[in-house]
Amino acid sequence: MIILYIFIFLLFILLTLSLYILKNLLFNKLKTDESLKNYNIRTFSSQWYEKINSWYKQSKREYFKIPSKFGYDLDCYEIKNNLNRYVIVLHGVTTNKEFVKKFSYLYNQLGFSIIAVDSRHHGLSGGKNITYGFYEKYDVLNVVNYIKEKRGNDIIIGIHGESMGAAILLSYASMIEDGCSFYVADCPYSNLYEQILSTIKTTIKLPSFINDLIIRITFLISKTIFKIDLNSIDIKKNIKNIKKPILFLTAKNDDYIPTWMTTELYAESTGDNKEIHMFNDGFHAGSYNYQPEEYIETVKEFLKKYIEK
Repeated sequence: MIILYIFIFLLFILLTLSLYILKNLLFNKLKTDESLKNYNIRTFSSQWYEKINSWYKQSKREYFKIPSKFGYDLDCYEIKNNLNRYVIVLHGVTTNKEFVKKFSYLYNQLGFSIIAVDSRHHGLSGGKNITYGFYEKYDVLNVVNYIKEKRGNDIIIGIHGESMGAAILLSYASMIEDGCSFYVADCPYSNLYEQILSTIKTTIKLPSFINDLIIRITFLISKTIFKIDLNSIDIKKNIKNIKKPILFLTAKNDDYIPTWMTTELYAESTGDNKEIHMFNDGFHAGSYNYQPEEYIETVKEFLKKYIEK
């Protein structure tokens, strides 16, 4: 009887931890505009912070919504430039399309029109929860189709994503369709299970087999109750399906999504039209902020090599 009680108690602890992780995954608390602003102030030099914000305030943004096949709207803005060249900008988890205006600035300077998107359950978009690419990859397909229907099929369309946004664009290109001209993936996770395992190793600090069990229970609950198969988010398994040019970017000291995930994706991707660039500073999703000149030049040279020709 005592053994049974111990078993029930341990099961209760595992279930509680799994539900806690699932809550923080699917219903992660979104960062406030003030905290996002403070991050940019803290990490950008004052010169670059003012340059990007000044441009953004003067930019002519057209806000609109694109319906998702899952019953909610995606909130977007468009900044027109060359209507034959578009870039879709995707933000990371808990941020929004306004936060990644740095990428809109970058591509505007390179002559592209931009469509920046609030992912589901972020910003002003709908959606009950975050799914890390499970549903979002289909939302990206909707945005790509929107541009093609509006501007035609014979145009250049690229996608630039940061963190979760990078993983979402790679999920779209590897699992739905390789339907764009190029992709720029800044610090993506290669496999969601491994990413979560890497995170809880530094937070919960339990034996590896228990961490593994917690995640498996978490994913089982997600699939059974919420119909979200988090275990299917395995980009490294599918990335060989992408044949269009890919630029992988990461910081050498990424403190959230391990740098080896980006190098792993680069190694697993096929073809001779891939590039990888590792920045000395910036930690997670901060490479642009800490070395904007190098970041912009890296993207510019990639496009010159694979797109301009």
